[in-house]
Amino acid sequence: MAARLPPSERAAYVLREAFGYPHRQISEILQLSAANARQLVCRSPARLESGGRQAPNLAAHDIVA
Repeated sequence: MAARLPPSERAAYVLREAFGYPHRQISEILQLSAANARQLVCRSPARLESGGRQAPNLAAHDIVA
């Protein structure tokens, strides 16, 4: 399930949810601001429920050969 998240968001989510690390410590480990780490953790459940990132719609783009 967590494989649907980008690597930094996945790491922040696992550190917080599985290991209970505080946002400050997550920010130090991932070399982010505390606010950014907090945002990654808060955003993760919604992405997991929605299926994470969606594949790009290639039909909507002009493909040049």
